[in-house]
Amino acid sequence: MQAALGDTWVRVRTACYIGLALAVLALLGQHMEGLHQGMGISLWTAAICGGGVYIVLMEWPKLQTAVDDGEMWMACGWTYLVSLPSLSAVYLLVVAPKWVLAGVAVTVLADVAAYFCGRAVGGPKLWPSISPKKTWAGLIGAMAVCSVVALLVPWPQLAWYAKLPAVWLVVAVGVAGDMFESYLKRRAGVKDSGTLLPGHGGLFDRLDSHIAVLPVMAVLYALLT
Repeated sequence: MQAALGDTWVRVRTACYIGLALAVLALLGQHMEGLHQGMGISLWTAAICGGGVYIVLMEWPKLQTAVDDGEMWMACGWTYLVSLPSLSAVYLLVVAPKWVLAGVAVTVLADVAAYFCGRAVGGPKLWPSISPKKTWAGLIGAMAVCSVVALLVPWPQLAWYAKLPAVWLVVAVGVAGDMFESYLKRRAGVKDSGTLLPGHGGLFDRLDSHIAVLPVMAVLYALLT
């Protein structure tokens, strides 16, 4: 019981932290015109790129196994953790800043909804050998909750008939990003990818879904608007 309460508190606390970041992003979004546009883009790109660089240098090497080629492993890390999310962020911040906010909001909401729906319903696991706590009920619940919210809240520059497929894709990719990080940790035999955020499993563990979702948001914007 104590462990379950601790896990719940970690998720609630994380949601509060990210909610605060979303509020700051929303305020910045109101000033992305004129003189403030270049500064806002630079700050957010630096934050995203800096987080990716930290993960590559401090956490990614811990996930490498003896059979991996070192140079190829690091090249994959720089591409997946720095290049793709940073380029996607720059593109979205220039053409549609609110899409960054939408991607983060859907990912956070899906994570919280999946946790509580999974605990309430239980049932078959998504991939028990990799992430024993994630269930199909949690995934379905996350998609249902995010779908309802998407229909109630205007999605920026997206027609109503494209909302649900876009939300389902973002939720699925976020879960896949989370599972991918869990797979790498299991494969390397480590519990946490880093120690920067005590009790959170490392910075990669907190940002895994967002790293996967950012490029998808950029592609969705390019295709659907």
